Amino acid sequence: MNRFLFVIALVCITPSMAAAQIVPHQANYKISLIKRSMGEPLLDTVGDVEFKLNKSCAEWTTHHHANIHYHYGGGKHVQSKNNYSSIEQINGNRLVFALERGHDGHIDHSSRGEAIKHAPNTLSIHRNNGLTEQSTTMTGDYVFPIRHTQNLIEHALAGHKNYHARLYDGDAGEAPYHIVNAVLGKSSQDTNGMKQWPISLAFFDPNDTHELPLYEMHFNLRENGVIMEMDITYPNFTLRQSITDLKLLEIPVCD
Repeated sequence: MNRFLFVIALVCITPSMAAAQIVPHQANYKISLIKRSMGEPLLDTVGDVEFKLNKSCAEWTTHHHANIHYHYGGGKHVQSKNNYSSIEQINGNRLVFALERGHDGHIDHSSRGEAIKHAPNTLSIHRNNGLTEQSTTMTGDYVFPIRHTQNLIEHALAGHKNYHARLYDGDAGEAPYHIVNAVLGKSSQDTNGMKQWPISLAFFDPNDTHELPLYEMHFNLRENGVIMEMDITYPNFTLRQSITDLKLLEIPVCD
């Protein structure tokens, strides 16, 4: 329950697939608990998320801040603060990331790093958590967050119903990355006439042999990459992330 980043294996996009046109934007969301299983100790959740996506001619930059209060039985209360920033190359080959997670004024985890994709199918990663440095290499097709969202839109535009990815964003917990299975629904139009699709994402730990996902995300994805509302489903409860403010940012003019 630590992050609510709409993120979103890198596949070859065929010439028949239209290119996704994600727009830079700044959005604020509120977090609420909408469903819980019987016996779940979490009674309520209140919080807010700030998300900013900007673009230059060479890279995407993201800033994500979540401040969430969890209320449990017996009067227990936990305040969670999470920050994530990234720089992702437009070509999808390099990701620089920094993250910090904490609760009740204490920092539980802080790290920063860089991931670079090399041909053929190699991802080199360097991380620093302030105490130790670690370099690793993984073999396979991987995709970074913004490119993952672009691929979702492009597959939806092409009429595909499924999309399978190995997603790396620098914050997969104990797993090196997440396996993400996407189900893409039938397109419709929002109130402004923009095309959108219902999307369901299931996130799996590649080290876990269980068939159940760690969590799921359900939302309508607009053709410009904006998400107005998202449900995040964990095994015993579901949180809703609802937009409260949206501002479209300047789109750079590039050669």
